[in-house]
Amino acid sequence: MSTSNISGNKREFLEYILTFWSSITWIYGSYILVRSVIYYKGIDVTVGFICFLSMGVGVFLSSLVKDSRILNAIPFLQASLQFLLCYNNMFEKPFYLMILSATTGAFAPHYLAPLLLETSIENRGRRTAIVVFLSILTILFGYFMTATYGARVFLLACFRLITYPFVKKTSEILEGRPKEREIEYRSRESVLYLSSILIFFFVDILVFQVYLMKYPATLSDLLFWFKYIPASMVIPLIGYVIDTLGRKGAILLTMLGLAFSNIMLTIFPTSIETLITYTLLDGVVWGSLTLIYYFVIWGDLLDGKKFLERYSYVLSILYVTEGASYYIATYLATLPPHQLYLFSSLLIIISIILLWFAQETLPYEIRERRRLYR
Repeated sequence: MSTSNISGNKREFLEYILTFWSSITWIYGSYILVRSVIYYKGIDVTVGFICFLSMGVGVFLSSLVKDSRILNAIPFLQASLQFLLCYNNMFEKPFYLMILSATTGAFAPHYLAPLLLETSIENRGRRTAIVVFLSILTILFGYFMTATYGARVFLLACFRLITYPFVKKTSEILEGRPKEREIEYRSRESVLYLSSILIFFFVDILVFQVYLMKYPATLSDLLFWFKYIPASMVIPLIGYVIDTLGRKGAILLTMLGLAFSNIMLTIFPTSIETLITYTLLDGVVWGSLTLIYYFVIWGDLLDGKKFLERYSYVLSILYVTEGASYYIATYLATLPPHQLYLFSSLLIIISIILLWFAQETLPYEIRERRRLYR
């Protein structure tokens, strides 16, 4: 291979990293910020549900937009909005928090979908893992470098304006070559995998609602952010595993780990050591499933012709279900903790059973070739 080809590939890979690192940091930065404000700033339960619902509606409505000029304006407008919301913590007020939630959902499908279009089924896990890993590290760095939520909103808005030229290119990818998916759309597998992640969302939110009931808000907030550390560390490894051994096996292993930690919480519901262990395992599971369920699995299952439309439906369902889970879990969290942990364990077992009937999305030929290569 010539030197010019090597340097060209390096430039292409660097542009890929910068473009999608910026996009995912934007989206997940806003999503995690909204999520933490809802959980830990005393926001009314109904308002919190409406905020998640606004994300889902924003995703659905934005999927109908085809004009690239409007799509390119959405992140710029949200960055400008965040500068305004920094004043006197206005983003904590219900109306402004709903606007922030809706705009977060509005640009999610258009700036996440291109990441899947730029990967193939053979390297989707590894290439996506690099970008998600860098994005979560960036978000964690911003969190620990700031002391207030207002400062975090301001820092995120500055990041958006600085990286805007890179993020703008994602809409060009969607307008470019439509690409056929390696595996045609399969509704049965989509339903099984989607049902599994919805159960995980509910369990994850339910346990954190118990945290809020039992522990001071400062400890709960720290645990909320603490879980993103193991989440970021495990993502590169998971990216390699799911490209080598398959997606289904990795999901089953992470779910089994979460079920074990829930059983430990059932046996020792008041132990702080068990709580920390659960938080670490939950972070590993959250990082693994975020990579697989938000990106890799839908790139495997959805075809190219209606990819954006179907991917938007998936994201919309995820956000709305998280809101409903938050609303329901808030009231269930008043029950005795050991009963809730046992209930969570049973839900995870149901999720594992659903996954057992789903087919592996990484083709057998690829797995066998890599097994022989090793």
